[in-house]
Order: sequence, then structure tokens, then C-alpha cells
Amino acid sequence: MPEVALVFNGPIGAPATTRLRNAICTIANGGSTNNQIPSKFWLLISSTGGNVEEGFALYNLLRVLKFEVVTVNMGQIASIANVVFLGGSYRIACPESYFHFHDFDWTFSAAHTMTRDNLADISQLLEIGRTNKKAVFKSRTQLTDADFEALQFLDHPMIKNATFAKDKGIVHEISLPNLPAGTPILNVDY
Repeated sequence: MPEVALVFNGPIGAPATTRLRNAICTIANGGSTNNQIPSKFWLLISSTGGNVEEGFALYNLLRVLKFEVVTVNMGQIASIANVVFLGGSYRIACPESYFHFHDFDWTFSAAHTMTRDNLADISQLLEIGRTNKKAVFKSRTQLTDADFEALQFLDHPMIKNATFAKDKGIVHEISLPNLPAGTPILNVDY
């Protein structure tokens, strides 16, 4: 069975993630490898983050695929892209790559009149995003509640290098990806 690599350098949000999901589904259905389902899928990703809902949806999509998913930090993994990155069953960071963590925020596309209930609703959505992100990190890395407290994880912005990521189980190795010869490498262009 073939291996396939997909390059994604972009935000976690439409239209970029629509194209990313389409490419992943094409690969999952054998559309990029002569109708053969791959044995391994490499997601070579660099992202500044973006939409929380899109991030969790992509994380879950990567988790349900029936083949090995390797995520590779090719430069920067920031914000909700950290959750997407953790969708890989095996995770690699290039030596110069880094991880950026910060609290969630809410962006309005236009001026809004808000009621207390609207604000409470948004506050609840932000809080469940934080809770779920911490749960993903606890289940997919070696970060503990004590680490979250000591780091003030999601309370203050922080940038951590690949060595930190390896020490805390965010990645399994620090290296350039070693794609087998002949591995098709596709690009998500949005």
C-alpha cells in the first residue's frame, strides 16, 4: 500500500480547511493513489491557527482515518492548529519549528449589539474550547495538570521549541520527515 504526503501551509478556516478536508477525503478514498487506500498519510503542516470549530473537526477527521497519520510541524503550529497537529498518531517537529500557545478569542465580522445572554453564550463557547483543548493535550501528550498550572497554559501567550515539544510528548521525534522514495507529495492550494 502506498504512502501519501500532503502539504498544508495556511490558516485553520475556510476556504483553506475546506480544500484541506477535500484533499484528505480524496486520499482516504484512494483518489490520489490509483484507488489504493494509503498505509500511511503524512500531513506536512505549518499554520497560524484560526477557527476553533474547524480545528476540532479536523482533529477528529484525522483520528478516524483507518491508516497511520503522521503530522509534521514544518515551521509553526499555533493556536488551534496545535489541536489539529495532535490528530496525528505519530508526530514530528522539524528542528527549527516551534509551537505557539495562547488563550482563545472571539472575532465578530461586523458591529454587533450584544445582550448579557449573548456575551454569556460566547463566554461559555470560549471556556468549552479551552477545556476541550486541555483535554486533547492531556490525552495525546505527557502534559499534566501540574504542567498546565506551572506553564499557565492558555493564560499567557508562549512559544515553545521542538525540544520542549519532545520533552512533553507533543512530538515523538525531532527531524526532517523521512518520506520513502516515490511518495506522492500533494499541496493544498487555496
